[in-house]
Amino acid sequence: MSTAPQPSPASVRIELLAPKHYSEEFPLILDFLAYKRCCCCIPASAGETEAGWTKKREKWPVDKLSLSAVAIDASTDRVVGFVHCSGYGHPCDMHTPKEGEIYVDEICVDKAFRRRGIGTQLMNWVEGVARER
Repeated sequence: MSTAPQPSPASVRIELLAPKHYSEEFPLILDFLAYKRCCCCIPASAGETEAGWTKKREKWPVDKLSLSAVAIDASTDRVVGFVHCSGYGHPCDMHTPKEGEIYVDEICVDKAFRRRGIGTQLMNWVEGVARER
């Protein structure tokens, strides 16, 4: 049993992915790629370093960055999940999004925080962003 705090969905806030989140997001990426149930046809981030990961994010167009978010535990201000999406005209390893389409590239919730509705909150955020576009 995990000793990590178990947040309720109400104690998690969703924020746009920003450079201040990269160092906390990176360990989740590594865990995500190492997970035995990860369905990843092209492990583009396999073997990545935090510096390389940050550099890759810095090259994203601003509007692509606006399609990525993190879930933050309100009691600790710790990143506990993320979602990365691509839209029309964005670089995307797995799919070329058409105009008016958003593609979910990756979504992950920290193991200790799963089954609390956080993934659902992240997907609801994506749906809201898609409707606004």
